[in-house]
Amino acid sequence: MAGVFVRLKLTVLRNSLRGRQVVLLVLGAVYGLLGALGTAVLPLLPADPDAGADLLAVLVAIWALGWIAGPVVLGGGDETIRPENFALLPIAPARLAAGMGAASLVGVAPLVTALAFTGHVWLGLQHGVLPALVGAVGLVLALVVVVLLSRVVVAALSAVLSSRRGQDVGILLASLGALAFLPLQFLGRLLDPLLTGESGGLGAAGTTLRALPTGWSALAVRGAAAGDPLTAVLPLLGLAGVAALLVLLWARLLQRRMTTAAVSAGPSSARGGTGKDGTSASRGPLGAVVTRELRAWRRDARRRSALLVAVLLGLLMPLIVGGAGSTGFAYAALWVAVLGVSQLANLYAMDGSAMWLTAVVPGAARADVRGRQLAWLIVIAPVVLLVAVLGPLVTGSTGSVPWLTALVPLLLGTGAGLVVLQSVYLPVPLPQGRGANPFASGGSGTGGGCLKGLSTLGFLLLLVIAAVPVVALLTAGLLAELPV
Repeated sequence: MAGVFVRLKLTVLRNSLRGRQVVLLVLGAVYGLLGALGTAVLPLLPADPDAGADLLAVLVAIWALGWIAGPVVLGGGDETIRPENFALLPIAPARLAAGMGAASLVGVAPLVTALAFTGHVWLGLQHGVLPALVGAVGLVLALVVVVLLSRVVVAALSAVLSSRRGQDVGILLASLGALAFLPLQFLGRLLDPLLTGESGGLGAAGTTLRALPTGWSALAVRGAAAGDPLTAVLPLLGLAGVAALLVLLWARLLQRRMTTAAVSAGPSSARGGTGKDGTSASRGPLGAVVTRELRAWRRDARRRSALLVAVLLGLLMPLIVGGAGSTGFAYAALWVAVLGVSQLANLYAMDGSAMWLTAVVPGAARADVRGRQLAWLIVIAPVVLLVAVLGPLVTGSTGSVPWLTALVPLLLGTGAGLVVLQSVYLPVPLPQGRGANPFASGGSGTGGGCLKGLSTLGFLLLLVIAAVPVVALLTAGLLAELPV
């Protein structure tokens, strides 16, 4: 069964790779390989083998956290093979989960992660062939556990969103994925004492990392290097047990997904009259589009989740970059505006097949584009303006006022254009229909998260270019000490 799913995944990938998807996928693979090579080499740098094993445990935890939070925050869940396609076949849920799990190991992201985990082998090879073999087994088991854990987390959040009552809870949990930067920052700080060889080790943090499943593969390599067969074998058996448990858990989630009527993840159909937002649909085509879009922002789980992630991450980024005592929070409104563009610039793909209702109506495109821009401004602008006012008041940073006064309107105006521009020219396909995973993108399996990330970076560069004249003027005034 696993071989069938793997061949199916490879066939889909082979038939869907064409045009710009190939270019973006290759670029994403290049960046991923650079990060993977750096990760694979780092455990070899410390002179102390115990420090190398601890460093390997930290790196595996970082990659695992990226696999868990990435699909939620960036929308990179893999929906190449959907379980609904096998609902009528006599396949047991456990076999289906095992087959889909094997297929999940096929692709650019798993390959890059496997290369990053080759540090297990290189670290073990320093102590002989047997530790290297233990490291190879640990590499495979760690990769399987990380990928399965990512799929289970995304499937669990999707299951929560399958009911109307659970949508708000699920969206809140999904938006908390933005908080993954905090543990990532903590784990990044642990790398410094290990690389510099500072005495004392990681202390309680190291003990915790070794106790987590992400640290068991490194613990096995350390045990094999020390000639302790019990310490070398037990962590590997534990990883195999965790993988089996994740397969069973995923099987339950898949069975629920295929047998439970799910609430649509897409926007509800707009009705005539006056909505709760007070906008009348009878005020011409533009008013109708604005009304429909505002209702979609209120009802669509995908849009609300992306909006909450943008706001929460925008508020946290100044603290993450500058620390808790930083006055950078005064500029949080700029982060919220930029993330509001990057997170919400996939509007037409969110509509799915409903976009044809606009395409077949002559002359409807202009009103549709303008209506989406106005609705985006109505949703994001009040939040940005409120943060722009509260930021300087809370931090007491009066120096941020000129920057906010000049850049906030520019980012909102330019962002309203870029959101629709990116949605039209580089839409990332999303799975549609009953049970569709609201966190998935790139349903063709060609690396939706990579496609979305690279296209977003390109359009954010346009946002930066638009801000250059204003930043240059403000910088000149600052250097010349001209307050006006």
